[in-house]
Amino acid sequence: MVSTRNQQEAAVKHILEVILGQSAGSSIHLALDGVQDPFYIASLRDSEIAKLIVINPDDGTTQPLPHYHCHLLSGFHQFLVHHQSANGPLSADTLTLLTRDDFDAFRISPANLDPSSAPLAPAPATRASQTSDSVRDFKRGIKRDPAAFSSLKDDKHWDTWQRHTLATARAQDVDDVLDPSYKPPTSEARDLFKEKQKYVYSVLETFVLTDVGKSIVRKHESTFDAQLVFKELVAHAQSSTKASLDSAELLSYITSVRIGDGSWKGSTHSFILHWQDQVRLYETLVPTSDHFSDGQKRTMLENVVHPLMELRSVKDQAAQHQAHTGQALSYDQYCTLLLSASQAYDKQFAPKHAPRASKRAVYSHAIHDPPAPDSDDDIFFDINSPLNVIQAFASDTRRPRSRLTGDQWHRLPSSAQAIWDQLDESAKQIILEAPAQCRFPPRPPPSRGTPRSTNLHDISAFDFLSSHLAPDPSGDHDI
Repeated sequence: MVSTRNQQEAAVKHILEVILGQSAGSSIHLALDGVQDPFYIASLRDSEIAKLIVINPDDGTTQPLPHYHCHLLSGFHQFLVHHQSANGPLSADTLTLLTRDDFDAFRISPANLDPSSAPLAPAPATRASQTSDSVRDFKRGIKRDPAAFSSLKDDKHWDTWQRHTLATARAQDVDDVLDPSYKPPTSEARDLFKEKQKYVYSVLETFVLTDVGKSIVRKHESTFDAQLVFKELVAHAQSSTKASLDSAELLSYITSVRIGDGSWKGSTHSFILHWQDQVRLYETLVPTSDHFSDGQKRTMLENVVHPLMELRSVKDQAAQHQAHTGQALSYDQYCTLLLSASQAYDKQFAPKHAPRASKRAVYSHAIHDPPAPDSDDDIFFDINSPLNVIQAFASDTRRPRSRLTGDQWHRLPSSAQAIWDQLDESAKQIILEAPAQCRFPPRPPPSRGTPRSTNLHDISAFDFLSSHLAPDPSGDHDI
């Protein structure tokens, strides 16, 4: 409620002359001359009261406020604190309802005689209480749903799983269980922590599905110590022999991969983000002393994108910037420019009205020579793609495949294409096998009048498929 100026002036006069019993012209009046805010008087602390000065109106001399009056103002402050704690907040109007008898009763009460029993100032206490109630109400409304957690089925997904698990635990207010350094400070906190341990252990027992993970979880089934279980899972992921092997594999990829080498299926923008994420993963597995400097990361990234002229030009721009300003771009600045250039490149080479089946031609660095639909056209990598999947794809695409050329494929009628799709890889290899690579020498040409006998390795794939089909009335497959 907002008080008017007249109400405030009346409250000040009531405090000084009625509650404190000071007549006009007293030392308190002179020390507080000009004060029209009753709450200023009510909130004066001892350190502030001690600095009040009384100015003599006759000669202008000054002197500190007498000790008795200081004690009176200090007692009035404690009186209001006590009154508000028992009866609620005061306004300018309710201040005028307080009497000298009320004040004197407080001055001789245990609340004033024993300062340790006096309550804290009402306003901060109210705010703290409101904050505590808000936090308690918020936590009371949290739904602890185990189904919100995700499964760890393969160690290669550890990084993503750990991040999701920590975020979900934090949202459900059980993240202290996943903090290996947390120790509950009180007996009440220990009881609460024990209940949280039971809940999180149940989550880990349900969703940790790797062999090593199951072994760790089962080792602590009698104590349901979820904090120790998670600590051991982290140690296995980041400090074990497997982690050392993973870090070596990551290091090899980080330093050797090149854009356009056939290992990536996707946009250049995603390729760069994925490479940066592999660097982050590597640094989680090795000591801080083995982390790359920003200069090293920039040099490696420049080498990674060097095969693509549009991205290689960013390095030239950075060199020009340094020549003009005398300052080299930081790693973060270089990455910002590089990612911007990669987006422009992707936009330039992305098809504007291409059908879904033409996705293989989107990016020139991701093109493999195969236009048959049995290729992996629907496989596109992003920042979450595991390294072993990318490496397996690269190995597979670099190995000779049993594929028809685009011209051969499109010359075949749809029925022949269907037959080709039903053949397994070994059959396709037999059909496409060159005569020079056959295990048997080619047969001599048959004599005139002798029925022709043809082996699969002696004819082309097109001839093979065409010879097993009735003529197509549309004539699309005629040579």
